[in-house]
Parts: sequence; C-alpha cells; structure tokens
Amino acid sequence: MEAATDPQLTHIELYPLLASITAATDLISRVLVDHHHKVAFLAATLGQALGWDEQSRRRATLAGAVHDIGGLSLKTRLESFEFEVINPDRHTLPGSSLLAGFAPFADLARIIRFHHVPWLAGRGVEERGEEVPLLSHLIHLADRVAVQLTPEREILSQKGEIIEVITAGAGERFVPEFVEAFREVASREAFWLDLISPTVGAILQERLPLGGMDLGRGDLMALAEMLRRVIDFRSRFTATHSSGVAAVACALAERAGFEQQRPDRVRMAGLLHDIGKLVVPAEILEKHHALDQDDFAVIFKHPYYSRAILRGIEGFAEISVWGGAAPRTAGRQRLPLPQEGGGDTGRGAHPRRCRHLYRLDGGSPLPLRHQRRRHGADHAGYGGIFQARPGPRGPDSGALLGDQRPALRGPDGGRSQPPPVSGREPVARRPHGNR
Repeated sequence: MEAATDPQLTHIELYPLLASITAATDLISRVLVDHHHKVAFLAATLGQALGWDEQSRRRATLAGAVHDIGGLSLKTRLESFEFEVINPDRHTLPGSSLLAGFAPFADLARIIRFHHVPWLAGRGVEERGEEVPLLSHLIHLADRVAVQLTPEREILSQKGEIIEVITAGAGERFVPEFVEAFREVASREAFWLDLISPTVGAILQERLPLGGMDLGRGDLMALAEMLRRVIDFRSRFTATHSSGVAAVACALAERAGFEQQRPDRVRMAGLLHDIGKLVVPAEILEKHHALDQDDFAVIFKHPYYSRAILRGIEGFAEISVWGGAAPRTAGRQRLPLPQEGGGDTGRGAHPRRCRHLYRLDGGSPLPLRHQRRRHGADHAGYGGIFQARPGPRGPDSGALLGDQRPALRGPDGGRSQPPPVSGREPVARRPHGNR
C-alpha cells in the first residue's frame, strides 16, 4: 500500500507497528522475547500449508502477532506459557477488549478472545453460546507449539517431542486438519531453523508482506489509547495516569500557542510517554514501602524504552522524542533520590520515591539537542508533574511525588517559565503568591 497523500491521514506500515507492540510486551520478561513473532510465523506458515488465501493468512499473521496483548502482568503472561492454561480469560478477555477499541484490529478481537478454546471433536466451534472463529483454533495450535520451545536445547533435537505432543492432541485439543498441516511443515528442518531464528520477524515479512494502513485522526487516537491501556492497566494505581498526563499536557500546549495540529501530537505523547514502563515489574509498581536504589535503576530505564518502541512506528518519530524525554526548568537543579532506609509516609510509600520519573533537570537517559522538539517534551513532562497529584498509592501518585513547586521555581525562587513557541511571546505568569 502506498503512503497516504491526504495530509489528514497518517500512513503506518503494519510490520513496524506489530514489532513495536511486540517489543513493548516483551519488556515484561526476557522469557517472552519473540513469542509473538514465533506464533505469527507459525500461523502464517500453517495457513499457507492449508491453502488459505492471502487475506486469511494476513489475518492469521496479525492475530498471532498480538494474541497475548492482554497479558498485562508477568504472572499472567507466564501462566499462558503453561501447556495447560487454567484460566485463559485472565489474558484473552483484556486482549479482546484492547483490540476491539481500534477499528483496524477490531475483527481480531473475537479471534483473540477464544484462542485457548479446545476443539473437543467439533464442539469447540462454540463457547458459552458464542461462535468461535476457525482462526482462533489455528492460533491455539501455533501458540501451543511455540510454548514448547526450549532455548537451552538444540531445536532439531526437540522437534520429535513437539510433533508427538501436538499429534496426540488431534481431535480433542486441536482441529485434526490443522494438525496434519503442522506435521507436513514440521517435517522440514528449515521450518524449525526459521522458527527460532533471531530474524524470524524479517523472514515472515519477506514471505508475506502486510503493507500498511492510512489512519485518520480518530484511528490514530484509538491506536494511542489501545497502547495506553496496555501500559496503565497493569496496576490499579496507574489506571488513569497516562490519560491524565495527556489531558494536562494538551491544556498546557494550547495555552502555550502550539500550532493547531500539535495538541493532537502532544496528547499522543502524553498517552504513550510511559509505554517503556512495561519494563518495570508489577512488584515495584505496587510496592508498599520505600523504593531502594535498585528499584530506581529499573524505573529510570523506562524513557529510553518508550522512545525505542515509539520510533519504530512510522509517523511517530516526533512523539517518540517527546514521550522519551524529561522536562526542563531553569537552573537544571537535580531532584535527590530517597535516602536509603527513608521513612514511610503512613500511606505506604516514601514521599520522594518517584520524583525522578519527571525530573526537571533534563535527567532523562536521552539528551535532546533540538529545541523545537524539546517544547513538546516539556508539555508532556509538565503534564506528568501536574497530573501526579495527591491520590492513591502508586509510582505516579502525588503522595509519592511530593511537592514539586520548589522544583518548578528554579534556584532563584521564581517559577520556571513555560517553554516559548517560536514567534510568540511567553505566556504571562501569575504573581508568585496568587495560587
């Protein structure tokens, strides 16, 4: 598909988008790296062996690439790696809900919802009174093949055992026709070597090009919202954080006189600024006492990963810079980390434990050298500061952030100035005492 010529549309290639989604979910654990790529490759390969048309294979590939998007915690994702998944609803229901809100992927929602339903000699065409798509059963088989792979062992020494397990499940667990297709492709050594290759995503892209899609403003926002929910829904304490940051950042951008189209970009940066936080274990997000230096070392990595994930999506280059940055203030003062053994506030957390998430000294791992890009990062970052108001416990809670007003004033005690926009005067400030 050619890039959109309509300036109101943004062209996004599907493989880079899927790679970014996979990279984000893979941050939850190294154990999960490339699982989505492997399942997508298996689904596409099985679809070809079954003689499916290109459109069906394309849908199978897309479904395989996002099938576990609802696994929002390490525990849930690791549970899905068990061959016998006890409670698949823990990740299939959230995954289906996430995809249903983004129109271009909405038709995948039902596939993901039922991708752990067994065949049961044909009774698996229905689950709880709802029709189960045939593609769900294909993803089920592909997923169960992928979870049996053991990186510590030579792949060609594992293939016989995997084939035996899948064959034994024909009829009861898996569609017999799909099992036969698997046995056919599994007889080729190259299939197994491709499957575990570090470049399996590139191999799939070469064999089955997916093209791209042209998204209008509404669809772009829906995409950002889908990814935002992946970030924030990992913990009840962060469920509205990114949407709050986006709202405040947009208000600041409008007040600062950003060009008409930029508030949309600022909003998306606010929604996605924490996507790299998937690298932070839920145990840290919900810790009941003061964070230690190792915890902070983990948390401080997330702007780097936010930028790395977003810059892979065509059209998101500027958003990746804003979302992966920290705001500035006059004087570049440094906010101290909590002292080791710091006390408890009585709300279950040290009052300064998360100041560094929105450090006002430019303390992001990613230095910014272009002022024009810097302004958007400032609006997103200040939005993070203001949104982190006193509230429920969590890493972005005001109870943990502490009073940011001194940091916003600068070393001379005066308030820092909102970033100016080229060609416009800075916004007038209210008197120091008028709050």
